[in-house]
Amino acid sequence: MSCIKPEVMQHVNILWNEFINSNEGEKIKKILCIDGKTMRGSGNKNSEALHVVSAWSKENGVCFGQKSEDSKGKEIPMIKDLLNVVSVKNQVVTIDAIGTQTDIAEKIIKGNGDYVLAVKGNQGMLHEDILLYFSDDEFIKKMESDGLCHKTTEKARSQIEIREYFQTDDIDWLPGKEKWKSIKSIGMTRTTCKSDKGETSET
Repeated sequence: MSCIKPEVMQHVNILWNEFINSNEGEKIKKILCIDGKTMRGSGNKNSEALHVVSAWSKENGVCFGQKSEDSKGKEIPMIKDLLNVVSVKNQVVTIDAIGTQTDIAEKIIKGNGDYVLAVKGNQGMLHEDILLYFSDDEFIKKMESDGLCHKTTEKARSQIEIREYFQTDDIDWLPGKEKWKSIKSIGMTRTTCKSDKGETSET
């Protein structure tokens, strides 16, 4: 069994970034997922478990960069460091709620990328405002009739999973939107799971 030397992979990554920034690279637009994971079994009574933040291509299944620390609390600086070394040009960067920071959004836009950031309770009023906006059932029905909803249905783990994605560019009312560099729209995902045990829904 042979292994690829890290310096070889680093060189390949440099070449890839150069391609992305070339004229040919303009033709490619893919999803770049930035996600953090705590490595189980890597900690002990004397040290915390290792936390790794990775940037990987959803379509290709290739990791383009990683940062690691011995503390999950350092994830935001790790994301920023990763964005300094990974090309986001023509990429749609997705990050979980912990990375939903105005300076991270600005860094992605300055790198000629786009972002899709999750909004949860860590964003306080922003989360509450968006939640209230999508809470009107009549409004949701209108979005569906206007074609602003995409729906998928699949069977997984002995249950039916229905996912509904709502998106709108009606954001003139959104307080503080000027803080989010080049923000274009907001959205909501609703997942309904049906099984023999009943039905559950998460928004």
